[in-house]
Amino acid sequence: MNKAKLKYKKQCKQKVITFYKHEKDLLDFANSINFQGFVKQCLKCELDYKKAKENGEVVVSLNAEDYIGE
Repeated sequence: MNKAKLKYKKQCKQKVITFYKHEKDLLDFANSINFQGFVKQCLKCELDYKKAKENGEVVVSLNAEDYIGE
């Protein structure tokens, strides 16, 4: 079982992000959330936006604040 996990992990790609000293607040926030999931979701949104733009579609971003009235 461990050999299978190691073989699979070798096939996975990684990207490293460097946080500099003056970006300590960003690092603290990244450590407090599911950073990998957040980055993947942002990249998926950007990819969807790019594909829609290439197809001539209009994309409107909606946030939770857009739905909540004050």
